[in-house]
Amino acid sequence: MNIGDWNRSGNAYEMLQFMKKSDEVAFSNKAEKLHFYLIACAKKYLKFRSNEEIKKGLIAAENHLRNLISDKEFRDQEWKIEGAAFSCDIGLNDEYPNPYSIDITITKDLKMVRIHKNVMGLQAKQYLMDLAYFIDKCMAYSRDSIGELPEEKFAKFLCPSLLRRKFNFPVIGSV
Repeated sequence: MNIGDWNRSGNAYEMLQFMKKSDEVAFSNKAEKLHFYLIACAKKYLKFRSNEEIKKGLIAAENHLRNLISDKEFRDQEWKIEGAAFSCDIGLNDEYPNPYSIDITITKDLKMVRIHKNVMGLQAKQYLMDLAYFIDKCMAYSRDSIGELPEEKFAKFLCPSLLRRKFNFPVIGSV
């Protein structure tokens, strides 16, 4: 990847892989910056998640990175985010067909995905479940990930223009 490819790329996951391959040590040293980037990406998708605890959790992750809240406060929010992901998974899973067990916010979120992403049925369900787990992973990354990339299945939630704003084109030794 050259600087022209970097500036034109629409694939933030490939850009992150390139950054990591360019200089893994420098990339690991920028872990906190990567964590803020991932949280910012997750925040871009809050319109698809109506559970207020999710927004609070992402704010808590930022505050934890800035050492503004305790580990306990962060972990309390992390559990709520993980619970929201599990709730979404169970609520959208056809193995649990009881309509009374579905959280009304999940139905609302699914409608938002269908409208704004123009996907229906299983694709909409999968998108919402992937988003729920992406947000959950962002919380986990902000706690204990050093130089790791998110799973490739979450690439669709990574924003290349935001990545370019937060990171310069990687020159060896300066990622």
